[in-house]
Amino acid sequence: MKLLTLFVLFWMVSATVFSQGKRLRVYVDTKQFYAPSLGHLLEVNLQFSGPSINYVGKGDGLVADVAVFLAVERGGNIIKEDAHRLESPFMKDSIIEDFYDLKRFVLDTGSYVLKLEIRDLNSDREPIKGEVPIEISNKQGRTSISNIQIAEVAKEGDENNMFYKSGYEIIPRISTYFSNDLNFLPYYVEMYNTNLLETPEFGLKQSIVDFETTEEVEEFTIYYRFKSAEVVPTLKKIDISNLQTGKYYLKLSIVAHDLSEIHSDAYLFERTKEVNINFNLNTLTVLDPMFESSISLDSARYYLGSVIPIAPPSAVRDILTVLKNDDEKKAFLTLQAFWSATAGTKAYTDWIKYKGQVDLVNTLYKTHFLSGYESDRGRVYLQYGSPTQVIQSQYSASEYPYEIWQYNKIGRFSNKRFIFYNSDLVTENYRLLHSDMIGEIKNQNWPRALNSRNSTNGDVDNGNRGVDNHWGGNSNTNFRQF
Repeated sequence: MKLLTLFVLFWMVSATVFSQGKRLRVYVDTKQFYAPSLGHLLEVNLQFSGPSINYVGKGDGLVADVAVFLAVERGGNIIKEDAHRLESPFMKDSIIEDFYDLKRFVLDTGSYVLKLEIRDLNSDREPIKGEVPIEISNKQGRTSISNIQIAEVAKEGDENNMFYKSGYEIIPRISTYFSNDLNFLPYYVEMYNTNLLETPEFGLKQSIVDFETTEEVEEFTIYYRFKSAEVVPTLKKIDISNLQTGKYYLKLSIVAHDLSEIHSDAYLFERTKEVNINFNLNTLTVLDPMFESSISLDSARYYLGSVIPIAPPSAVRDILTVLKNDDEKKAFLTLQAFWSATAGTKAYTDWIKYKGQVDLVNTLYKTHFLSGYESDRGRVYLQYGSPTQVIQSQYSASEYPYEIWQYNKIGRFSNKRFIFYNSDLVTENYRLLHSDMIGEIKNQNWPRALNSRNSTNGDVDNGNRGVDNHWGGNSNTNFRQF
């Protein structure tokens, strides 16, 4: 089973105090297909993070301009290469969206390295560079299946469009994360040389497999019947509105008439599904022995409070109602009900994993008056996971101690940042000062607040005047380098 990996490529360079250019981010994914008249095809899909690119005015809108160089190497020798200039779609009304690029190479079977170099032509920053290992498997003269292509957009297409494939225009989805508001998983796949089978028809088995248990999620297992041919393309859409939070494989298998598997491919993805949890507090009476053995009764209220960072609003009200009462047994039952409602059959397993994270943030971020999960850093860690990168500054001539947390991905969002600061210098309580994540506190004058120990003043036009770049202060440079 071949799993496809999302590669996030970025180039980290030291920012200078006078450079305000954005740091380009590009996501790349590769897929293998086969065309009898051409041979084995490698598709390179690029997704440019719109907010990470510099734009220039054009008419009443904005455009970006990038240079793309791709090289396929084997044994240090360039086998295929392509260099082109790409202009972004026209952005209007300051609505900046991601845009896409695609390149196809015809290759023999074997191992390769795909090398990329991409430059933002409206920036003086160095180009980003990266490489991806490639394995082209043989699909000629044997019954097989292509890689699974997940679609961001799929519709009837024009063969002159670069995203055209077998009658469809398919803009690839490179992110493997499906948030609560994404209820469909559209996929495209091709099946090859099924005419070599003994029967005039064959089957395609579609299944979703739980990553941890390796068991099929039964309601998503479907069989489709096709007539055998040299190439059979298909575009399907799976309704995942009832698929619970977790990590899964989408597995597609060519099957014979006796349902034996001939060839398959798999796509690994993550799903977050918020559920409305309405506790009937009067019916919570039976405590699962496994939950009962996981913590002591006198810590039940503490651990029930610890799920608030990840609980949907519909559940927080009921949790707070229970916490107001000094009833550890009711707290224990409510904790169990929360995990049963959110994780189903994986309730105990997911609870133990989360408990480990709660214990970790308590060790890292507790203060003299706050538990770890009650602190801003602890809450962000539990809600969004471990940050990709952390910059710490404990000593500065002008700034309070601070930490900058950067996440490559939070759900469908890319490159999100949080800055925490310790304004009292005693309690180690780092409060969230500013974040560009939707739903979090936003304070455009955060540099002034971070430097307020020196009473730096701004003005009406620029609250941060005088603190943007100054001796003894690196927070602006550190925050904007991502």
